[in-house]
Amino acid sequence: MLLTKSLLVGIGLLLLSSTTRAQAPLPRPPVPPSAAMDSEYFSGRPAEALAGYDALLTRDSTDVEVLWRASRAALALGFLAERQDSDNPMY
Repeated sequence: MLLTKSLLVGIGLLLLSSTTRAQAPLPRPPVPPSAAMDSEYFSGRPAEALAGYDALLTRDSTDVEVLWRASRAALALGFLAERQDSDNPMY
């Protein structure tokens, strides 16, 4: 009986303290500068994305996030060019 009363009092205090406490909203993570080029890439325009990545790389050529995104866009361009070459066989 004493244990039940203690648990009920503890739960009541926990509920009261959690509802009266003001909570600050979570801060939003910063938007990376490559976000615009990512939307170009995922919209099926890897050439435009690669041009934007190259512009970012002129500012900081050691940014590994932009480097791997640029290499992904270049790889996609290679696959697209290879597919276009196979679509137009020479007779």
